[in-house]
Parts: sequence; C-alpha cells; structure tokens
Amino acid sequence: MAFISSARKFAVLFLLALIATQAITFVDAARKTKVPAIAHKTFTEVSAPAASLVAGAADAKTAATNYLVNELHFPASEFIIKDVVPVSNGVTAVYARQVINGLEVVNGNINVNVKNGQVISYGDRFYRGARPSRPNIGNQESAGNAGKAPADNFKSLANFVGVKPSKVDVKETTQEGGAKGPSYEITSDVADDKVPVKYAYVQNGNNLKLVQSFQVKLADKSAWYHGHVNAQTGEVEALNDWVADAKYSVLPVGTENPNKGPITVVDSSTAVKTNASPQGWHSTGTTSYTDTRGNNIQAQPNTATVLKNVRPSGGSTLDFSAIKPDFTKAATSYTPAATYGFDEVSGNFQVNNFGKGGKGNDAVIANSQDKSGTDNANFATPPDGQQPTTRQYIFTQTTPTRDGVYDLTIPFHEFMHGITNRLTGGPSNVDCLDDLESGGMGEGWGDVFGLVANVLKSSSSRSGSYPMGAYVLGSSAGIRTYPYSSDLSICPNTYAYLAKSDYQEVHQIGEIWASMLLEVYWNLVDAYGYGDIFAASTSKGNSLFLRLVFDALKLQPCNPSLVDARNAILQADVNLTGGANKCAIWKGFAKRGLGYSAKAGVYTNSNTLPSGC
Repeated sequence: MAFISSARKFAVLFLLALIATQAITFVDAARKTKVPAIAHKTFTEVSAPAASLVAGAADAKTAATNYLVNELHFPASEFIIKDVVPVSNGVTAVYARQVINGLEVVNGNINVNVKNGQVISYGDRFYRGARPSRPNIGNQESAGNAGKAPADNFKSLANFVGVKPSKVDVKETTQEGGAKGPSYEITSDVADDKVPVKYAYVQNGNNLKLVQSFQVKLADKSAWYHGHVNAQTGEVEALNDWVADAKYSVLPVGTENPNKGPITVVDSSTAVKTNASPQGWHSTGTTSYTDTRGNNIQAQPNTATVLKNVRPSGGSTLDFSAIKPDFTKAATSYTPAATYGFDEVSGNFQVNNFGKGGKGNDAVIANSQDKSGTDNANFATPPDGQQPTTRQYIFTQTTPTRDGVYDLTIPFHEFMHGITNRLTGGPSNVDCLDDLESGGMGEGWGDVFGLVANVLKSSSSRSGSYPMGAYVLGSSAGIRTYPYSSDLSICPNTYAYLAKSDYQEVHQIGEIWASMLLEVYWNLVDAYGYGDIFAASTSKGNSLFLRLVFDALKLQPCNPSLVDARNAILQADVNLTGGANKCAIWKGFAKRGLGYSAKAGVYTNSNTLPSGC
C-alpha cells in the first residue's frame, strides 16, 4: 500500500494518470486479442490445513511449493515461482508458472495464498492434459527443421495484427532464468525496439501447443503485443495487447475537475512521502533532474507541433508553480501545464527501488496531448522491470477543447488499470486480465477508483448521480451508459445484463462490475463512516473498502470471473477483519444479482444471501 501513502495529499495531474494502463473510451477502440480456453479453472478456499503441512513452513514460498508438490501433486520440476507478494495481515500471495519439458506454459498459472505458513486459498489454471514429447529446438536451424523459423512466425504475427515488415533480422541470445530452449531477438522496421523471442507452450482446452512467444511494441506506438505463434504451423495461438485503449500547480485529489475547484500549489517538502520517494520526485538516487523527469516518470508533451515538445523546467529550485492552464482557451494553449508524476515488490513503476525488492528501471514514459489520437487515454503495461508508455489525449467534444488529465476520474481510472494488471497474477505476469470478463472488470475497477478518490465525499448520498468523464465530454451524463448510483432507477445495472449481446464488451462489463463494487462501498461507509481515503485504515468505510479491493487483487486467480473476484473480496475481509463485514459485502453484490447462487458465466440474477445474513 506504499503507493497510497505517497499520493496522500496531492494529485499530480498527469503524473498520477501515468501509473496506469488501458484506454478509457466512449468509442470502443479496436483491440486485437486472442485468449485460448483453459480446461481447468478453479478458485478454492482451504478451510483446514492440509495434513502434510500441519508442521507448517514459516516461509510462504516454501509453504506454497510444498502444497503444489504434496497436495496438488505437481513435481517440483514442473513449475517455477515467479513472484512472492505480501498482501496484508500476514497473508502472502505466491505466483507459480507451469513448466513442461523445460518450457513455460504461458497461460498455466497458480496463485497460492499463504498465512502463517498455511495455504488458505489458491487459484488453479494449470494444464492437466497429456504431456507432449520433448521438442527438437536446440538452435535456430533445428527449430526451423522442426517447424517454422522465428522470422517466419514473426511475419505471421505481424500479418495477424495488420502490419507488413520489410526487414526481419534474427539474432540468437542467451535466455535468462535457467529456462530450456533457445531464445532470440528480432530487429524489424515495424517494431519500436528489439523483439525478445522464446519457446513456450500455450494450453487451449485439453491441448498443449508449442509456440514461439514475442513481445512486440509497434513502431507507431499504437500497440504492444504479447503474441504466441504455433512453432509448427505459424498460427497465432494467443495474443494480448498491453495497450488498451518541488512546487507544483495541481488539481488536488478529490477535486474532480476544474469546474469543481481551483488549481492550487503544493510544496514537495510536505507532499512527497519519503517511504515511497526517499530522494524526492526528481531524483533516481543517482541522477537528479530539474524538469519533469524522476524516479517514477519521464513526462513530456508529444504534440504535432515539434517546438512545443519540451519538458517543463522548474529550474534549480524545482518551482513549477507558475505553469498554470487557462481553461478558457483550447487545450493546446496550456501544453506545459498538462505534463506533470505502488509497493516495489508488487511491481510499481520506478527507476530505483532503493533495495525494497521488485525490479527497477521501469519509470513510465509519459506523453501528454499526444498527437496520435484524440478523445482517449491509454497506457501500455509490460511486466515489472520493463518500461511502460502512456499517452494522454485532448478531448474534442467541447468548445474550447479540454485536456483529459484535468478530469481526475480519467487519470485515476488509468492509474487503477496499472495496479490491477500488475497485482492480478503477480508483477511478472500482466496477461491475467486479458479475457473478456476479467478485462471488463479492469474497466470497472478503474471507474470505481476514479469516483472513490475524487467524487464521493462525506456529504455524498448513495442515491446521488455520479457520472464518469463529465468534464471532458461537456455533459452531465458522462461517458458511461448510466451515471453511477445505488438508486436502481438511475443506474439499473445487474449481473443479468451480461446476457445481453451488446454487453459483451469490456466497458459495458466494467459498468456492471463497478455498480456492484459501489454497493459494497456504500454499505461499508454506512457502517463505518467516511475518512481519509488514502489512510489505508480499516476504521472508516471508504478506506476499508479500498484496502479490501487491493488485497483481493492479489488473492484472486489469473483471469478471474466476476464470481472469483467477489469471492476474493470476501476472503480479503476474512484475512483483514475476521469476516466482520461478510454480510455487508454479500448484500452489496446480491443487490446487483451476484448473490450466493450466482454462477460464473451463467448470467442470471441471484439476490440470495448465505446463511447468517
């Protein structure tokens, strides 16, 4: 929760927007994705310690390993531990990846949740089908003889996503982490950087496909693909796009947009939290900057006017307070003002993690007023240790035009995308919200975070009407189908809506999930009151809600269903409070149809409650 305390008293306009991911759109952007079926998908609570683990293991990684070997009967040679992440109250999430014939199964994941040396739950996505014989992939030549060469499969992937490379140069490299099989780097005119390639497996139902895996950031910056191409046939088996659509003058956290309050000046001596930024916002620990660069961010304009694409400077005193926007003019007139900056082991974005774990060298490359689009925002989130890129756009729906970074529901929506992608499945695996239902929940978490942090106050009523993105759209209705409200006559969203054909889209699914989460929010606020949202406290309803959501992200399985994610929140409450809020949580979900009898993938409302509620 360190990222929360670092943001406690300020909103860094764009810089908070920059720790984020997918697009927040009102026109659904085309995303090319392909998500294979997984035959075995479970999320299991362990009510009593397994007999073989009664002796316990204080180390969570050891306990999880013992459970995988002794209880789930996977040989130690058939998995690797990718991440170990603390949750809260003594709970640790351990993320394992399946290995067959020395190659990773890229969508074979198990997350094991451990407390006091005992497994309390796990989400299982491991392949259970027949094991193939070991492939002959000793080097590029033998790989080509066994199937398709890396260059050919790269061209197949490029064709699938709609680009045509004229240059594909392949170089063999040494694969890190002791994995077996050759690895490569490809240089191509359609890629922004070198493309790492390695052999792996993809499970599709009860079949296991040998693939070459590519990480391709397109040269036009429009997408960053993690693609897996069949090594024998050249067919794309799976595809995820990681892009989905000092003194500072800032819009403070809680001030939704410029119509709700003034730009104010914050002093870094009081705003910077040393536990998160021990050298301040503008130092990596080895290099200090006087412009809008630092340990978390490299922010700059990327407009169509080259002369405007200069990072604002605060001089030797780091005083950016004079850089203020004039909202009576078009967004292009205040470009410099729009260009301002999570726990390390959990995968936050920093150059220097100051010895706190996780991987560094992944400060966000942030482009404000980006020339590549309008009426949107996006962020590409690769795994921990790889540098993300975000683009924020001008919105053209009003006169004059408006900049999306000044509608804080949008930056916070984007911020939450980054968190949900790196916390679900662990920071080394950002492919755990890539199917339709889990991707939709990503949109819902983003909306809720934007509202809870900036719109919902102590004076807010659950029967009120709370739109998303009203400022940039210039409309009180906002960008969603309905404004959010606990009043069903204002916002009628329920689980059964997902049976409608036009709700099989991530933003529509997100509206349903957000509506459910907000019912839980209101129930907790009604019970405990309202306090500092960033205090990470369990004594007030709004901060308790946020803490449960963040804990649940680490507990839930890879690509969870709505039912899985609901159950993870319930377990987070058991871990944190002993289940004191069981009924408040159940009643929130049941009101919107995700009650006790609701089933994953069966979109029929259940308003039932468990016994005791």
